[in-house]
Amino acid sequence: MVHVTKSNFLTHLRDFLTHLPTASFISLDEEMTGIRLGNRKLNKGELPSVRYKESLKAVPEKFGILQVGVALFHTNPDYVDPTCDIGNGSGGGVHRGGPGLGMQNPPEDDGRPQDDVDTDVNEHSFMHREGTLNQDELEDWTEREEEEEGAAGISRGVQRDVPEYTCRIYNFYLFPNADSQRREVAMAPDTVKFLLDNHMDFNKVFSEGISFTTCSHAKMLKEKFLINKKNKLAAETDNGNGSNGSARKNLKERIKLTRAEDIAFVARTMASLREWIDADHGDDEEVHTAGNHDEGQRLGEDANRAGNDPDTGIGRQQVEGKSLILPPCNAFLRRCLYETIEAEYPGLILEKADSGPNAGAARNQIRVVRLSSDEKKQRAERILQEEWSRLLYTIGFTTVFQAISDACNGKGFSEEHIDAFFSGECSEVSLPGGNGGKKIPLVIHNGLMDLMFLLTHCHDGTLPDSFEDTKKLIRGYFPLIYDTKILSTECSDAEVKGGSTALGDLYHSVFSPESNDIGLKLSTIMNHHDGESNGQAHEAAWDAYMTGCVFYGLCRKILEPSGRRHKETTFENILHNEPLGIVHRNWLGLNKLYLYFSLYTIDLESSSGTTGLLDPLSHGLSANTTFYVSGINTNISTRDILQALTNGSQHEIELLQQLKYEIIWMDDTSLFVGTKLDNIACGEDVGTINLIATHVHNKLHASLKGVQVLDLVDFFKHKSIPKGSIIGSLASAVAKPFQMLGNIVFGSQKRYHEAGDVERSNKRSRAE
Repeated sequence: MVHVTKSNFLTHLRDFLTHLPTASFISLDEEMTGIRLGNRKLNKGELPSVRYKESLKAVPEKFGILQVGVALFHTNPDYVDPTCDIGNGSGGGVHRGGPGLGMQNPPEDDGRPQDDVDTDVNEHSFMHREGTLNQDELEDWTEREEEEEGAAGISRGVQRDVPEYTCRIYNFYLFPNADSQRREVAMAPDTVKFLLDNHMDFNKVFSEGISFTTCSHAKMLKEKFLINKKNKLAAETDNGNGSNGSARKNLKERIKLTRAEDIAFVARTMASLREWIDADHGDDEEVHTAGNHDEGQRLGEDANRAGNDPDTGIGRQQVEGKSLILPPCNAFLRRCLYETIEAEYPGLILEKADSGPNAGAARNQIRVVRLSSDEKKQRAERILQEEWSRLLYTIGFTTVFQAISDACNGKGFSEEHIDAFFSGECSEVSLPGGNGGKKIPLVIHNGLMDLMFLLTHCHDGTLPDSFEDTKKLIRGYFPLIYDTKILSTECSDAEVKGGSTALGDLYHSVFSPESNDIGLKLSTIMNHHDGESNGQAHEAAWDAYMTGCVFYGLCRKILEPSGRRHKETTFENILHNEPLGIVHRNWLGLNKLYLYFSLYTIDLESSSGTTGLLDPLSHGLSANTTFYVSGINTNISTRDILQALTNGSQHEIELLQQLKYEIIWMDDTSLFVGTKLDNIACGEDVGTINLIATHVHNKLHASLKGVQVLDLVDFFKHKSIPKGSIIGSLASAVAKPFQMLGNIVFGSQKRYHEAGDVERSNKRSRAE
């Protein structure tokens, strides 16, 4: 892991950009100065659009990001999938290619037909078919083949006991500067205490945090620089005789001195300058004017000591050519000297002796530089490079944000183009052109708020009023998003769902020996203490690493036991090579985000579907077979509701016997009942819908006297609960079922919510 601050930003930015394009997936996490506003109680039934306007939108607009952790996961070239056979030529599990640009090595093609690649295996198969070998001979032959295959694997450097992925993690510290769109810093006391308890280094944030700005502002700054660079280089070429780079072309008239002492000071200084010009000095010699030699010498040394900018490390490395430092004076006299020297000696270069934060009195001096034609060209290039580097520091983290977005959108990268970017020859880190390359998925954990914070810091300080517009923005920057909170709560088996789905608990449980029955191994960290895998929870980079590991582990657990991952197909192939469809959307929850304490799952793709079809219900429920029940006696518990629905089920038809229920309390007297059939929401077949509706109505009316049961369509019409808790988007178009895996009897298990993972009562899970 590397901690990226102002002092090392450009160095680690280059390393990050070099390894970004070849990543298999990227995981991200943030630490903020606040995550909620006010004491507004959340309502589990309120629309996501209402939650967004009332509770979510203002948070990332007010608070700021302190850390952004980014983890780049690469395929491990030494890994062999244990389900694949090394010796038969399939090699399906061997990932070729390294983690950086220019490191990919495609397998060589020797021109032989595939059937001739392994003659021993072919001969073995032929002899067995022809009956040449008896059973004992066949077993001996097989053992010998396996030993040879193992030896061959070792000779090729292939290891089975290595992780499938390696990882590079970066911890970016952020803090706004004057160019960060005047963003104020607000801090929530409870969040600050939590971060201090988890060892957040606020001194590093405030003193060394990287600045940021919006992408549009960054683009404007870079384009302006490139235009100015082009003009300066053109002017340098046109004025080969050495026009003064500091010439003041727009002054209406030169100033006139009236005080005798000022006139005398300028006369003495100009005399010293003429004497210096006429003298024969050695190369690269810096001289100080006579008359104030001691003071000029001391200030000149101070100027040299000031050196580089302590924030960025950028500054004057050495004085080119021959130079003279004039005596210190006030701004009025410095202007007079500039004008006088420029008029009399246009070939000289005039600049401040030093303008750094440690310059002291040296900032009141002028350095006169005399250069040859080649030296002028080198100086111009150096100054432009320093200006570009300072600009990159000003733009700061926005370059990282834009690069991640470009990689996620399939834009191309090359070492040559990255070099050109750092040289100030082009404004973007990715190659110009279309988005035809491999789109890299972005992985988060319960990261809706993280994504919105990124938008307010790098897109616009104010989010759109419409939640649908915000969703479009998120998907525009990151087309493929996986949320490990969705993976664990919606797509995993009962063991995962029944436990804590907090990030740290998932990380330990997924890779624990007790539950790790498919040989999962934690990714090796390539830029962190010799690859060891440990860190501090609630540090953004470490949380990003845990998020990526949990994503890989849960996906493997979901795909392999069910047979969804064929023996010859690696997880990497599923992630990148298979067409996006049911595997990614329904089994792995692609572009579905978790919304805390809500009846909904946020679907980033919903706005592009049928008009009115917005975010679906969570927990795999269907609007067609979810019911609103009101008028319940306050003494009735969840257990009573479940008992009412299941009483006499042994005498029902098989479909009704298999029904499972989700009980979601709205308040003390009303709730939602969702129904499912073995992990499949019941919402497609009209006959099934009617059968289930009749069943639920009859059971509840029979056992709970005086209750009112409405299906959601009738519920919309009656509008029988307060504004903000209506599931309005489903009134005009019913959301497609969110299918999920695992066997779970809803309403009968413990539920955990990731705000400190406080276990809620099993009696009633209310939407407070």
